[in-house]
Amino acid sequence: MDEITPEDLKNVVLPKLSPESSLDVKLMALDVVHIYSTSNVYRQKVSGVDTLKHLVAIYKDTDLVAAKKALAILVNLLEDAEVVTRFLEIPEHSDFGSATLKQILDPDFEFADMLCMALSNMTRFDNSAELVAQSIFDGHVNVAQIVQAITHLDYNKKNAHLDHLPLVLCNLTQIGRVRMYLLDEETKLITKIIPFLSFEKSVIRRKGCAGIVRNCCFESAKHEWLLSEDVDLLPALLLPLAGPEEFDDEDNEGLPLDLQYLPASKTRECDVDIRKMLVESVFQLCATKPGRLYVKKMNTYIIMRELHKWETDRANDVAIQNLVDILIGDEPEEGLEDLNKVEIPDDLEEKFQKEDEEDLEDISKARAKKQETQQ
Repeated sequence: MDEITPEDLKNVVLPKLSPESSLDVKLMALDVVHIYSTSNVYRQKVSGVDTLKHLVAIYKDTDLVAAKKALAILVNLLEDAEVVTRFLEIPEHSDFGSATLKQILDPDFEFADMLCMALSNMTRFDNSAELVAQSIFDGHVNVAQIVQAITHLDYNKKNAHLDHLPLVLCNLTQIGRVRMYLLDEETKLITKIIPFLSFEKSVIRRKGCAGIVRNCCFESAKHEWLLSEDVDLLPALLLPLAGPEEFDDEDNEGLPLDLQYLPASKTRECDVDIRKMLVESVFQLCATKPGRLYVKKMNTYIIMRELHKWETDRANDVAIQNLVDILIGDEPEEGLEDLNKVEIPDDLEEKFQKEDEEDLEDISKARAKKQETQQ
């Protein structure tokens, strides 16, 4: 990067992305811009309005090699909130999200994976997620189509895997109306996503699906349905968190059937972020009294107890401990049963945050002491 001055980049390299340049010249310029697009420091230098327009034009109108290079650059640039805002303010890009989603859902579209990555980066931000979601509300794309593409591994005929598509839908479920599409009790779309919480072939797909489910658990009015036999969400959340520990017959019989007498070869979810989202999902299900009572009844505590012993991530330890506190604690007094509706004063919020920090410190010291005794 040091070989090219900012002036050369602005005045020589970036203009070569224009439609007037030959393909060979564009390819050389794309290689240079790609290097800059991977750097947080230099990203702003290669994300001007003209450059963004040129990149979109290249991926749409030229040969496959140039198109892939242009898309790879866009994937990197759209990680930045400022770039996303600038990109969407370009009039011809205002419908980029919905148009891109429609392309991704075309089974014969060969760049679906790269566009999924670009769209998952873009929709992490509220304003762009709203814009893409609007295409769903307007009827241009429906949630059932997205779910079908996520849950059918052979959906794309051009060998695109679509592993990042669940991340796109996860980002869109920040919006309540999208969550309610998934939680419709007639279509039961969420039941098609749930099995992918244990999908071994792709941690990315698994992570996106865990995020979708976690976000849907914020709809407290749907907790009883999610925990009912129609959906049976709790075992799907707990199974990836369970290990090979042996329990006595009484404890086993209190667990959901899928978690009883697990083999010695049983392993836990390897990804720290997914474990956290699964724990947070169970925590959310405990926000309402019916959900909380059911989660307690299903002996969830013993799964969390063993997970807490095994967990090595400090933030996850706090999330588990917060859930355990609910599972072993007394029921809230009358009128405070719905934890989502309880207003916590600022001083108590600060107190709880301090206690979480102290818990982290205690956990860290205990682990260090345990390591010392083992040496």
